[in-house]
Amino acid sequence: TRNVDAAIVYATDAALSSRVRVAYEFPQASHAPIRYPAAVLTSAADTERATRFLAFLGSELAGRTYQRYGFVPVD
Repeated sequence: TRNVDAAIVYATDAALSSRVRVAYEFPQASHAPIRYPAAVLTSAADTERATRFLAFLGSELAGRTYQRYGFVPVD
């Protein structure tokens, strides 16, 4: 959005922009792995559908999509 001259962003976000120039990458060992947890809430309106969606997020197809956008799936 051109609001700042420099920022710390996720590598996946930087990869989506042709205007971003990566000046520095933090070493992998310098931080805990970045994870995006997901869960089905017991109060969900449709737990069956939410459970199927959660299963899809762990599927091979979803994993290939994650990798295409620079994410590394974990078990």
